[in-house]
Amino acid sequence: MLDGDTDPPYITNLVQLIEPFLGVERPIMCMKMPCGAAGDLLVLDAVGSVRACDCSYHPAFQLLPRAVVSPPPGRAAPPIAEPSLTVRSRNTPSAAALRERERWLLEEAECASCPWLHQCAGTCPARALINNGSLFSVDDLECSTRLALFPRILEDVSRPGSVLRAYCAGAKSRAASAPEGAVESPR
Repeated sequence: MLDGDTDPPYITNLVQLIEPFLGVERPIMCMKMPCGAAGDLLVLDAVGSVRACDCSYHPAFQLLPRAVVSPPPGRAAPPIAEPSLTVRSRNTPSAAALRERERWLLEEAECASCPWLHQCAGTCPARALINNGSLFSVDDLECSTRLALFPRILEDVSRPGSVLRAYCAGAKSRAASAPEGAVESPR
């Protein structure tokens, strides 16, 4: 990629890896600290339950079951309850576990001393849970990939005429000008 081969295919993940180095905003939920799961991001899944993230159907990511969100067929909807569904979702044990993972990353995990922690957010908690059986772990493949790429990305984007800056700008431009649904926009 750094040898100048930055034409198609459009690689969303590469854009996502470059963007944290181009500004202070973190528009991608998965590339910010803390992870957006159960905070900035709540998902109403296909069966009607509220989930922390759309990356995993693991029970640890279910915040509220369907029965709390909507009534069974043929039953009247319960009155709107206070606090809101959003507040109730964020106050569940699953949401608290995801917030505790952030504390663990900052204080106890090997990530605490990693200079890239705030660019990678300690890897995806869903992937870590699926691959390692615990939220309090990191995904080894994601971690090693980012450890290898981040120094090269930073080196390139800090130079005038950056190939990766141009790639990222071009990918975003193509995504913005494409007919809706034709190209996934970089998130």
